[in-house]
Amino acid sequence: MSHWEQLKHLAQKHPIATMCTVDATGHPHMCLMHIMESSILGRFIISISTSSSKLSDINTNNKSTWYIGSLLGEHAELSGEVSVLTYSPENEAVFKEVWSEVLAKYEQKQMSTERVLLVMNAKTVKITTQEMKVTEVKVK
Repeated sequence: MSHWEQLKHLAQKHPIATMCTVDATGHPHMCLMHIMESSILGRFIISISTSSSKLSDINTNNKSTWYIGSLLGEHAELSGEVSVLTYSPENEAVFKEVWSEVLAKYEQKQMSTERVLLVMNAKTVKITTQEMKVTEVKVK
């Protein structure tokens, strides 16, 4: 199984990830976020409000680590740079893909411009299996 397949498996089992960022003063912030997969981008993404302090952190320092999985079992750590994707007609398909259930539930036609997507461009992926075997992959 490739590392991408392992990550997708983990994200399906554990859809809440710990997102770690650093603010402008160098203080770390950790928060639990719902992680989503975009098949269009081939990346994991997190949706946040444009008023979120996490967006301010990412705009100041775009490096982040996302932790997916169980503390006592299999888990993955993705470290790299985060891109901010704002809503526009060019990327509407990504927003609709990620939020199709939400859009249908609220009968909305398009995403609010008050939300952005954080896209993880991982440089390093560490995967720990249930047997505690660690595999580290440098992503190109």
